[in-house]
Amino acid sequence: MMLEAHELTRLAGRRTLLDGVSLDVRAGEFLAVVGPNGSGKSSLLSILSGLRTPDRGHVCLEGAPLASLSRRQAAQRIALVQQQAETEQHMTAWDAVALGRTPHLSLLRPFGPTDAKAVDAALDVVDMGAMRARQWQTLSGGERQRLHVARALAQEPDIIILDEPTNHLDIQHQLELLALMRRLPKTIVAALHDLNHAMTFADRVAVLQQGRLEGLGAPADVLTARRIAKVFKVEARLIPDGAARPLIAFGVSAPAAG
Repeated sequence: MMLEAHELTRLAGRRTLLDGVSLDVRAGEFLAVVGPNGSGKSSLLSILSGLRTPDRGHVCLEGAPLASLSRRQAAQRIALVQQQAETEQHMTAWDAVALGRTPHLSLLRPFGPTDAKAVDAALDVVDMGAMRARQWQTLSGGERQRLHVARALAQEPDIIILDEPTNHLDIQHQLELLALMRRLPKTIVAALHDLNHAMTFADRVAVLQQGRLEGLGAPADVLTARRIAKVFKVEARLIPDGAARPLIAFGVSAPAAG
């Protein structure tokens, strides 16, 4: 396993954000994390990335405690694209993506041609190469979101963790971004708002509800009408789509759970 989370608990005052969550992330897979607002998705991703530590439990990266790594060591292996990752600094799109090279740099290893090449390649992957000279403050929310993903790609990690990466993107760029994540030779963990995106692109889906793991497995096995009704409080119907995975159609309200 690339990542293993054991009994993760995260508290905020008297509120429990995560309650004993255990799961694994397999090498090369696309794991989608879904759940209602406040279910613990962002808390889980921040702990899996090493950005925050749990109040109880631990995370292992390829068998070694993630907490034993420095922030720089962890950042060389894991990139995090946060939901609200903004900057007030005046910089170009290229400079913003170049920040992804920081974990690889030191006094003895300054920014060089290899780093510039990684930045250029990351911009091209998210179709932002033509905007490399644009000032950050002049970019739209969707353009900034694509640059956040490019920054993670420039970091050249083994694992990319994304917190609702399709925010601010139009439908074309939502689908293109998720298809890209699916194709990358990386391990992907992404909190997704759209259950049909999880059904379509993920290898496995983890469902969170009130800080607890409600389900983990193949999308069609986990995103059942009954579980969607229980967790999201909406009526859902799965529509077969030939050889592809089913589509989810939603109603206004969920039937009473029996």
